Amino acid sequence: MEPDLSFAALVHADEVFFPTAPEAGVTFHGAPGHASLSASERHNLPDQVSAETPYRDVLIRYALATSIAAPDGEPTLRSHEGD
Repeated sequence: MEPDLSFAALVHADEVFFPTAPEAGVTFHGAPGHASLSASERHNLPDQVSAETPYRDVLIRYALATSIAAPDGEPTLRSHEGD
């Protein structure tokens, strides 16, 4: 099944520096039954970065996709396609 919403990004940086280690995360909220996923691929940047450490020639690919579940009896976005 194709997702209702998808997003992809590619980010490149010559250098990245974090004065403090960031706290990052992805959460999904919605009606029960929705299906979501996200994934990232990093080059020259670890999953847990260290404070005050320069990272050079950084590349990040990120993708997110979700299928929207409507409450029982309510139309979904797809049901309105072509109206």
